[in-house]
Amino acid sequence: MLILAVEQSSDTGSVAVLNDEKVLGEREWDGLALRSCGLFACLKELLAATALNLKDISHHVVDIGPGSYSGLRSSFAAVRAFAMPDQKPIFTLTSAETLAFEIMEEYSADQVQVVGDARRQQLWTCLYKRNGNMPFAQSKIQLVPENDFWPASGSVIVSPDWKRLHARLKSVSTGGTRLIEETRVPKAGFLGKLAYQKIQLNIPSEPSGPIYLHAAVREKESVAGSQPSPGLSSVRSGKSE
Repeated sequence: MLILAVEQSSDTGSVAVLNDEKVLGEREWDGLALRSCGLFACLKELLAATALNLKDISHHVVDIGPGSYSGLRSSFAAVRAFAMPDQKPIFTLTSAETLAFEIMEEYSADQVQVVGDARRQQLWTCLYKRNGNMPFAQSKIQLVPENDFWPASGSVIVSPDWKRLHARLKSVSTGGTRLIEETRVPKAGFLGKLAYQKIQLNIPSEPSGPIYLHAAVREKESVAGSQPSPGLSSVRSGKSE
């Protein structure tokens, strides 16, 4: 099974090609500097390095977030375009589960809590426990007021938004938790590995479409009683661009 995995939930994008669970090649780019062209430039280089083309790919895997609004949307648009000609399957995973999977493997951890900045004085979080070789979510991804967040005892705590959240995470960490004191983001290689394991076990993918943590917000004009201006409705995924 040749898998193409695309991950753009953070400021660091990545793309990987796998043969089953073996990563044949992986490329990363700075999403802030190369937002519009990083994926395509790195994908072209990656396919050349692995002597493959898009027609060789049998399965496509993409991250649904939470994360970068434009990154997630562009990933979906690209992967759908890649898969459409031959109607190849697309498998989706959350950025939180992918990061938990990576941390479990790296730290031999049985319990990982992923925490991100959802803005509006809120955090998003999800707790995962090891189930065989895979993370198992103990609940859906939850929104929590920043001042009400407390980590689960016995967890390894990791965040893709460490620079913004380090003060809060340090203040609530206890002797019963282990805090990874650096920014960690999901990587396409782990995204593809986890997807392969789930496909082999006939575990369905997540719903197709980026996760939006907040409902759409329509801004109103400042003049009292005026009608909302067209085109101001926006949906955010929880991170700024």
